[in-house]
This record gives sequence, C-alpha cells and structure tokens, in this order.
Amino acid sequence: MELTAKQEGLLRDPSLLNDLLATGDDVGSPCRIVACGLLCAGKSSLLNALGGRTGKAYFPVGAGRTTHACKELTDDVVRWVDTPGLDVSGLDDAEADKAIRTADILLFAHHPQTGELHRAEVDFLKELAGRAETRHDLAGRLCLALTHAESLNAEPRAQLAETVAAQVALEIGGDPTLFWVSSSVYIKGVREDKPKLIELSGLPALRRHLLAACAGVPATRNQRRVSIGAELGRQIDREIAEIQRQCRTLHREIGDAENALLEDFTSFLGQLYEMANEGTTNQSATE
Repeated sequence: MELTAKQEGLLRDPSLLNDLLATGDDVGSPCRIVACGLLCAGKSSLLNALGGRTGKAYFPVGAGRTTHACKELTDDVVRWVDTPGLDVSGLDDAEADKAIRTADILLFAHHPQTGELHRAEVDFLKELAGRAETRHDLAGRLCLALTHAESLNAEPRAQLAETVAAQVALEIGGDPTLFWVSSSVYIKGVREDKPKLIELSGLPALRRHLLAACAGVPATRNQRRVSIGAELGRQIDREIAEIQRQCRTLHREIGDAENALLEDFTSFLGQLYEMANEGTTNQSATE
C-alpha cells in the first residue's frame, strides 16, 4: 500500500508511515533475511550457498560490482534478499535501503581481509540504530557474518572477531551473533560430497541459526509495528505542535497588523477632523 501525494504532504518524512503500511502486507509472508555490507564483502556468494544454489549462481557473483538492484530468492520459509554494496553510490544505497527497512533479519557481511569495520560500515550501523523503522530489537535481528574465513588462521580470526564484535556492539547497543563462514569451502564440500568440509565452512551452523530466528519473526513483526506506530505518533505530535506554533505566530502578526492599521486609520481620521476644523475657522474669519 502506497501513500498518495496528498497524504505524503501531511508529513515532512512520509517514509515512516510507508514502512508502517508495508508491515501490514507481510502477514504470513516468508521471513525476509536481507544481506547487506560493502562491495565485495561476499553477500551474493553467501546467499547462493544459504539458498542451496551451489551450482549455477542465482545471485550474480564476481570481483567487481555485480549487484545493481535488490534481488530475492524464496524457498519454503525464507525470502533471501541480496542488496547492492554500501557506500558505492547514492543510488545503490537508496536501493539497498528499500530492503533493509523491511528486513526481518539483517545478515551483515564483512570481509576479514580488510581488517576491522570501515567508517562506512560503522556509519551504516549507527544509522540503523538511530531510525525507528530499523532500530527495534536490532541486536537480536542482526547477524554478523565474517566471510572468506579460509583467508585467516585461528589466532588472527579470534583477534579480529573480538574487535569487530566490539565495534558492532558499540553502535547497536548489544552483542551481535557472529559467524565465520566460507562460501568457497562450502561449495567445495558439496561438490566433492565431503560432509566434514561442509560443516567446517560454517554455512550449516549459520543456516540453522537463521532458520531458528525465523520462528520468532511473527512476534517481532508485531512489536516492530507497535514501535513504528509509536514513533509515527510522536512525529505527528511534533508536526501538530509546529503547526500550532506557526498559527500562534500568524495570529500575533495578524493582531499586530490590525493594531497598526487601526492606529493609522485613527490618525487619518484625526487629520481629517483637524482639516475640517481649519476649513470652518477660515470660513468664519472671512465672513
């Protein structure tokens, strides 16, 4: 359900109301797991593996920018959503935000070879935590996937995981659920039929966690509606208060204008009266 132009005009920022209306359309729909992260963080490869597309990739993968628009893959209980890389362009960020705003679970991918979180990633998390439509139960809904696990040994992994987890916790106000995963190891295990390699990839554990989290989505959606509705009510109250302030200012200006006009009119009448008296006096003197 979309707002009309007239309805949008009632609010300075109609996006919150659009989000509230959108939550009314998701009753009974599959859990929306939205992958987000910087360009080349491994989002598309991760979703292909989680969605069982280890043969021909459903989500385009490559060394450069392959995802230009949000793309969805729906199975029995999950709607996997891929998004363009963050901080590439304003258009890409806006496209990704469409899915992120209505995500049930956010799968935040980070490439460990780039070290700790970049400023763009920190700013992204800060924005999520600052918006009513995305901050509800953010620590519970966000899952951190450190991709390309095969690129680091155990000790550097532990150090980086501690650093990144602390960065995320600082922005979202709670400890994130963190998984080390390797899509390439998972695909190799599937193709060579090696169960131990598949489990070692971290993908099965991540999928089990995500599916378990999906079970709590109906309740979370209801709570999110309440949260968005409350914030929308506060936004409307602020708009009403601003309109009332403007009305009071306008009334004062009208009152001041009326008083000034009355003074000018009174002065004008006085001048006419004086002129009339002078005319009468002059006429009497002549006679």
